[in-house]
Amino acid sequence: MPSSEPAVSVIMIFRDAGRFIADAIHSVEAQTFTDWELVLVDDGSTDGTWQTLERLARAGGHGATVEVV
Repeated sequence: MPSSEPAVSVIMIFRDAGRFIADAIHSVEAQTFTDWELVLVDDGSTDGTWQTLERLARAGGHGATVEVV
């Protein structure tokens, strides 16, 4: 029986990355390998990064698991 866990976990740790986070996420999403999850770890952002992540989440279209911690 195939595993329900993704083959690859991409862990992205960031702080105050509001200007770059969308491009970084889109870069992971653009990969040809599709069996992955993206774990975003916020290290205390104060620059509005969360608002960018919320906007991206509302836009949807993520083919893989994206989790923000």
